[in-house]
Amino acid sequence: MQMEKERVFTLIKLLLLLFAGSVSKVYSKTKISLDSLEALCNDTRLHDTVRARHMIKFCQRIYDKNPDKLFVYADRVIALAAKYNRPQDAAQAYIGKGLVYKNRNELDSAEANQLKALAIFKAQNSIIGMSDVYNNLGVIEKNRTNYTKALTYYFKTLEVIKGSKDEARISKVYLNIGNVYKNLGNFERAGSYFILHNDRVLKSGDSTSYAVGLSSLAQVYLEEKRYDAARIALYKAYGIQTRSGNKKNICTVLSLLARVYEREGNYKEAVKYALEAREYAVELGDNETIVEAEMVMVKSCMNQKQFAKAEGILEKAEARIMKYKISKQLQMLNNLGYELYEAKGDYRKANSYLKRQNTLLDSMFSTDLVTKISDMEKKLQNEKKQREIELLKSNAQLKNVELKRQKLMLVTILVIAFGILVVLLFVFRNLRQKKRANAVLAGKNDEINRQKDLIETKNKEITDSINYAKRIQESLLTSQALFKQHTDDFFILFKPKDIVSGDFYWATTTDKGFMIMCGDCTGHGVPGAFMSLLGISYLNEIVKQNNITEPHRVFDLLRDKVIRNLNQTEEASKDGMDAALIRIHNNQLELACSNNPVWVVRNESVIKCKPDKFPIGAGVTEHAGFSRQSMLLEPGDCIYLFTDGYADQFGGTKGKKFKYQQLEEAILKLCKQPLQEQGRQLEQIISRWMGNLEQVDDMLIIGIRV
Repeated sequence: MQMEKERVFTLIKLLLLLFAGSVSKVYSKTKISLDSLEALCNDTRLHDTVRARHMIKFCQRIYDKNPDKLFVYADRVIALAAKYNRPQDAAQAYIGKGLVYKNRNELDSAEANQLKALAIFKAQNSIIGMSDVYNNLGVIEKNRTNYTKALTYYFKTLEVIKGSKDEARISKVYLNIGNVYKNLGNFERAGSYFILHNDRVLKSGDSTSYAVGLSSLAQVYLEEKRYDAARIALYKAYGIQTRSGNKKNICTVLSLLARVYEREGNYKEAVKYALEAREYAVELGDNETIVEAEMVMVKSCMNQKQFAKAEGILEKAEARIMKYKISKQLQMLNNLGYELYEAKGDYRKANSYLKRQNTLLDSMFSTDLVTKISDMEKKLQNEKKQREIELLKSNAQLKNVELKRQKLMLVTILVIAFGILVVLLFVFRNLRQKKRANAVLAGKNDEINRQKDLIETKNKEITDSINYAKRIQESLLTSQALFKQHTDDFFILFKPKDIVSGDFYWATTTDKGFMIMCGDCTGHGVPGAFMSLLGISYLNEIVKQNNITEPHRVFDLLRDKVIRNLNQTEEASKDGMDAALIRIHNNQLELACSNNPVWVVRNESVIKCKPDKFPIGAGVTEHAGFSRQSMLLEPGDCIYLFTDGYADQFGGTKGKKFKYQQLEEAILKLCKQPLQEQGRQLEQIISRWMGNLEQVDDMLIIGIRV
C-alpha cells in the first residue's frame, strides 16, 4: 500500500515538471515585459554579447517612452561592441540615439548618429541596415523642411532595397515620399505615391497601414477639393481603424472628416465628427486635435450667427493654444478671431487679433526658446550624476530581480499545481455539458442547412428564368446573317453588363434601303431588357407593318408609342431610350439621332453627325420632332453606331472614364483594318482598360463599311 502511494506521488511530480516545462516554453515565445528585459540587460551571469542583444531590444522599445534611459544602455552597447568587435550592435545603438534626438527636434545630433550607423552598415554591406538609416535621414530632412534632400534619401532607400520582397519597408518609403510631395503642394504626385503604398500593403494584408494610407490620400483629395473621394477614403479608413481599435488613428480619421465637411460648408456634419474626434483627443491628450475640433465648432456657430457661443469656444481654444504652445493653430485662431469680431461689429477687437498675430508668435517662440535652453543646461549638469547613480543602483537591482524571480517561480509552481487539480474536477462536468450543447447545435445546424437549400433553390429558379429571358432577347435581336446580305465587312461588339441587356440592335431590309438601329434603354439588366423588347416590337410595327422608313419619322412615332403606352409625363417616369437609326440606299445615308451620335470615318478623319438632345421618351423640354440628317457616302466610308457604355467605363491607372476622345483615337488607329478585326481590337482595349474593375453599363458598338 505504501509503495502504491509513493508511485502515485512520483507520477504527480512528473506531471507537474512536464507541465511547468511546457509553460516555460510558452512564456519564452511571448513578449517579455520591459522590467524583465531590463533585468536581463543587467544579469552579469549572461555573457556580455548576450546582454548587448537584450539592451538593443530594450532600446528599441523605450526610445519614445524613456529616452534618458535609452542613452545609458545605448552607450553600454557601443562600449561592448568595441570590446568584442561587433560593429552591427553599435550601429543599432546609434540608430536608437538618433531617433531620440529626432523626437526632441535636435536634428543635427540625430543626423550625426544616423550617419555613424550608416558608415557601419556600408562597411558590412547590410542592405536592410542601410535602407533603415536612409529612411531615417529622409525623416530628419523632412522635419528641417529640406524637402529636396528628404526626397533624395527616400529614393536612395528604394534604390538600396530594390528587388527585395520586403513589402513593409517599401510601402513605408512610398508613404514618406507622398507626405513630402503633399507638403510641397504637388498633390498629384503625392496621391500617386499614396496609391503605390496602398497597393503594397493590400497585397501584404496589412490593413492598419492601408487605413493610414487612405487617410493620407484623403488629405490630398481635400486639397484638390475632391470631397466625395476624400469621404469615401476616410469612411474605409474609419472602418478598418475601428476594427483594429487604434484610438490615435481613429481620432485622425474623424478630425479629417470634420475638415472635409467644414470645407464643403456642411457645418452640421462637421461639428458631429469634430465632437467625436475631440472625445478621442481628450482621452489621448492630443491638444492639437482638440483645438482643431474647437475651430470647426467656432465656424459652425459663426455660420448660424451664434456669436456669443462662438466667442466662448474661441477663448477656450486660445487658452489651450497658449498653454500648450500649439504654434500650428495660431494663424487660424487669429483669422477666426478677426472674422468673428468683424461679423459682430466689434472692430476694435477684430483689429487687435490682426495686430497681435506676430506679437503672439514672437512671444511664444521666445518663451519656448528660453525654456529649451534652461532644460538643456540642467540636463548637461545632471547627465554625469545620473549615469553614476544608475551604475550604483544596478547591483542592488540585480539582487532584487533575482529574489523576485525566485518568488515568482515558487508562486507559479503552486498555482500550476492548484490549476491541475481544478482542471481535473471540471473536465468531467464540461464533457457532459458539451454533449448536451452539441445535441442542441446539431438541431440548429439542420435548420440552417434546410434554409440554405431553400435559398439556393430560389436563386437557381430566378437565375434560370433570367437566362431563359436572355435566350428570348437574343432571338429578337437581328441575326448577323441579315448584315452579311448587305456587306461582308462589319462587326457588332455587344457586351451586356448583366445576363440580359438594356442595349439592343435592330436591322431590316426595305425597298427603300437597309436600316440599322443601335439603342440604349433606361437602366440595364431586367428593367433595361423589358424596354429593349418593347423597342424592337414597336420598330417592327412602325417599319415592317406601316412601311414607314424615314429615320426621323420612325423616331417620332417610336417616341409617341413609348410615352403613350408607358403613360409617361414630363414630371413622372423617365423610362425610354437613347438611340441612332440609319438608312443606307444608293450611297445615300439618312439618319436620326436621339442623344447618341453617328460617326462616319473617311480618309482617316471623323465626320460626326450630332444628335438631338432629347430621348425617345418623356423629356424635360418641348421640341418639334427629330431632325432629318443625310449625307452622300463614298466608297470605303466606315459608319459607327454606339451607346455610351463603352466611353463611360471606368479603368486605367487612376480609375477614370474611358471617354469618347479615346474611343475616337482608337477607331482612327484601327480604321484601315477589316471591321471584324476592329471589333476584336476594341474589345481587347476596353478589357485592358477595365482591369479588375466591374463593368458599369451595357456596351454596344456597330461598325459597317460601305
